[in-house]
Amino acid sequence: MRKKVLAPTLLLIVGVSFFTLGLLVILQLNPVFNLFSQITSSTGVVEAIGVVVQFLGQALVVFGVLKLNSRNLISTVQAERQIVMDEFSQNIRQLHTGYLQTLAKLDVVIANQKAALTPLSLTPSNCRFCGTGLEESRFCPQCGKAN
Repeated sequence: MRKKVLAPTLLLIVGVSFFTLGLLVILQLNPVFNLFSQITSSTGVVEAIGVVVQFLGQALVVFGVLKLNSRNLISTVQAERQIVMDEFSQNIRQLHTGYLQTLAKLDVVIANQKAALTPLSLTPSNCRFCGTGLEESRFCPQCGKAN
């Protein structure tokens, strides 16, 4: 964790240092200005170098802040994603449990309906007209009438 926070913090510190150094060169309040002025004779070039160093410092500060915030943002997004995925998984489990319960209830209803609807058995009975015993057919073998 310390290494993850150290790099953006270091960028911020270096960026502020560069910004300050560039500002001091522009304002001609730094011994570095004397060093640059010995290299080039033009004050405009030295001030341009100061502006470039100041701009570099600003860029490092912005990059460091973005890096710090993006790291926090990424960890927050990952935590929220985990919460959403846990809720989604819980909802899926509840739906699956409800589905299984519904299937079990349907199996019970189907079993009850099958038990209530017993098939018609062709049990031996007697003819309504002549009283002869009927075996398998609905037609009487004696009188030939349908029962």
